Amino acid sequence: MLTPDKFRGFAILASGLGGGILLDQLGMTAGLFLGCMIASGIFRMLTRENIAYTNTYNQIGQVMIGLFIGNSFRLEVLESLKLALFPIFIQIIILLATGFVLGLILASRSVLDRSTSLLSSMPGGLPVMIGLANDLRHDAGIVAVIHFFRVTVIVFTMPLVLPLFSELEGVVVHETESLHE
Repeated sequence: MLTPDKFRGFAILASGLGGGILLDQLGMTAGLFLGCMIASGIFRMLTRENIAYTNTYNQIGQVMIGLFIGNSFRLEVLESLKLALFPIFIQIIILLATGFVLGLILASRSVLDRSTSLLSSMPGGLPVMIGLANDLRHDAGIVAVIHFFRVTVIVFTMPLVLPLFSELEGVVVHETESLHE
């Protein structure tokens, strides 16, 4: 039987898909991802009642992201990164240290607890950080919204900034085979 909670569960899925398809068809960079987030976020803000299946959607999303990342581990990708191990290691250390410091600042300047602030400030993929917050029993909703704003700013600014750096270096960016399957 289709209860109101289940109906809202299907409705948020449909609104997210619709928003994603719309922005993708309009040619927006990362349109599927952003459109889905924006449309389902608007739906959620307009709906105060329970929505069924949201935990299932979260789990399916984590599985899909995990499959995509796992599929990216190809020998040719790892071979090309071999020469960059030291800069990558330095990058990771700087990003973690910066995220940690920003998390502590967020905790001291807001009503958020320290753990939620740290999870909200650490670099990482949005779905992964939300899943981590959820698994550690912190406020995954707050982590999601803060990371949403970070990802949105990145998605809107990188298409404008990257061509400037590519032209300066004369670098041709190569896409991996896994992105085109």
